[in-house]
Amino acid sequence: MISGSNTYKIGGSAKIKNYLDEEVDAECVIEDDEKIVLIMRGGSLGEVRITRVIKDGKLHVEQV
Repeated sequence: MISGSNTYKIGGSAKIKNYLDEEVDAECVIEDDEKIVLIMRGGSLGEVRITRVIKDGKLHVEQV
C-alpha cells in the first residue's frame, strides 16, 4: 500500500517524491474551472497528470 500526503499551492510548484521515491517537480492547477490537476515532471515515467473532478456527486480520479 502506498500512503503519504503533500500540500500544494494552486498555480505553484514544489519538489516532491513520487511513487518511485524519485524527486520530481509537481505543479497544481485548476483546468476548465472544475478540474484539480497535479502535473509531475522529471521522473523516469515522464510527465504524469492526476486529475480530480466531482461528477454526479462522486469524486473521479484519472491518472495519465
